[in-house]
Amino acid sequence: MSAKPQPESQAPLRRLPARDLAVGLLVVGLAGWLRLGWPGVNNFGFDEAYLSRLALEFAASGRIPTVGMPASVPIPNFPGAAWVMALPYLLSRDPLGATLFVGLLNTAAVAGVFWLARTGWGLPAGLAAGLLAAASPPWVLHARSIWAQNLMAPLSVLWAVAAFAGFGRGRRWGPVIFGFLAGFGFQVHYSGLVLIPASLALLALFRPRKGLPAVIAGFFLAGLAALPFIVSALCCRPEILAGVREVLGRPAVVDFESFRQWAGLIRGDDNLGGAPADPGWTGSLVLLLAVLGLGWLGLEAVRNPDSTRRLQAALILVWALAPPLFFLARATPLYPNYQLMALPAAFTAAGAAVSSLPGRWLRLAATAAVITAAASQAVGLAGGFDRLAAGLPVPHPFSRPLSLVREAAGAVKDGRPVIVVAPGDAPEFDPDAAIFDVLLWGYPHRTVDGRSALLIPAAGGRMLITSPDLPAIQELEAAGVKASGPTEFGRGQWPPALVITLREGPPAGFTPFGPVPLAGGIEYLGYRWRRVGDSWRLTSLWQVNGSRPPEILQQFHHLRAGDENGPVVITRDVRTSSRVWQAGDLVIVWADFAGLPGRGPFWVDTGLYEYPSIRRLDRLDMPANPQAPIRLGPFYAD
Repeated sequence: MSAKPQPESQAPLRRLPARDLAVGLLVVGLAGWLRLGWPGVNNFGFDEAYLSRLALEFAASGRIPTVGMPASVPIPNFPGAAWVMALPYLLSRDPLGATLFVGLLNTAAVAGVFWLARTGWGLPAGLAAGLLAAASPPWVLHARSIWAQNLMAPLSVLWAVAAFAGFGRGRRWGPVIFGFLAGFGFQVHYSGLVLIPASLALLALFRPRKGLPAVIAGFFLAGLAALPFIVSALCCRPEILAGVREVLGRPAVVDFESFRQWAGLIRGDDNLGGAPADPGWTGSLVLLLAVLGLGWLGLEAVRNPDSTRRLQAALILVWALAPPLFFLARATPLYPNYQLMALPAAFTAAGAAVSSLPGRWLRLAATAAVITAAASQAVGLAGGFDRLAAGLPVPHPFSRPLSLVREAAGAVKDGRPVIVVAPGDAPEFDPDAAIFDVLLWGYPHRTVDGRSALLIPAAGGRMLITSPDLPAIQELEAAGVKASGPTEFGRGQWPPALVITLREGPPAGFTPFGPVPLAGGIEYLGYRWRRVGDSWRLTSLWQVNGSRPPEILQQFHHLRAGDENGPVVITRDVRTSSRVWQAGDLVIVWADFAGLPGRGPFWVDTGLYEYPSIRRLDRLDMPANPQAPIRLGPFYAD
């Protein structure tokens, strides 16, 4: 055991001795290698892109976001995570920088774990706690991407450091930060609600008189930070209040699932392909040390005559157990990442357990076992990242890495505007649209829904297709508008993104029709009827002449069988991505018809309508009947 901490009046924050500093640098080096190494080998999906868009908009415009990203409950998150992530985006629009920022925060949090354990229970405790924290597979994986939950472990470490520095060592800044983080944690992610009862428990246990006004002031500042969300919910976002009522009306579930997930995170169940899916003896050792440490800290918090030691023991105990206890009863879904805030405390407790073992040789054996376990976990993670970098599968849900989509976005930028073709055109809802909206932030680009539409600018340009499975590729081939490409950007298990250069000039292969002028400066130019797989496809060619067509247009297709005035047997409405149309664009839109009744003849009534009003655009060539459809046919299925 190390010497007892000094009383708060005699306990300045001192420089670490050279040996302790060397051990701390070893711990931080390992943590940084696993969290900052293999840059770009990390998830970059819809959640990461959505949060990045909020942060980029804040950094670029200065307009404070009042609502955060969607949550697993029908209540969106507070915007705290977007505020934090705006910091790296002030320096660079590249999401790789923001990803490294998250890794840096988590690396600093590991340093905080080392400091707390070493300060309370000596260098062996700091070494054990620091190594377990540095090499923890779940913590490493939750430190390598732009996700609100990935900020919670660093936030909880800062909360604990502020509590100990303020109440154990008399630092004036401690209580203010402690109170602020208690009220701000849930504004980053709702799992941060845990910090409120945890803070109240610590205040009730130790009743600090000197720091209490500062705690209240900090909590008040956090309340001010929550005002934009609250005002937005009350004045302008009725769906938020409806979501609150819906959640409050749910029956509560009471079980021990939170403790099962808590134990799984401490064991390191979540890892990569270089290590077995079952953490084996290493995980059992870590969990055993954490549980033993928490038991011993419980005794310390009650029996130790030193008030500072009691405070530190109670702090780690409350910090480690508050998340699973808080989620014992709940009316919302429960996910393992809700327990991330407990990980630093659990590893600190494990370090305390190593330091408290009786006998020098037993402590040395436990330290050696911890070093071996951490090395095994680190080697497993490194092997997993190597596999991911090579595109090989790992037993962990992993979306297309940032490095691949970033490479494709970089290749398409040559000074000309870019058309992004994705399965969906709304960055607010569609993953690929959101991902490349972030990667092309500040660069001229437009996104179209490649499941039913294609946009050909008058001057040609560059096109990025996010998936090789999109039917837009078939339409590109049929229209003959490629000047070069595709160049593939993919690796291994992940489908490639395709980069294409478009030639100037009109598409080929269309049967001319009209032109038929519609309101809004849009003309129908022609069609193509052909078999695609098991379906028959009608492809339409439109030209945009007006500068401001209606923002959301859909194209309807009513297929009639037999006589041209016969009954409608199939209806197909498709998206056109009209909100990004510009004057001079040629737009290709298609609809597929499966299960046709016979060989024909068939006729198709088509046209455009505004959504959600469902009002058709008027035909300007038929003033007597402007709502008449464009009738095409006859077509045959042979």
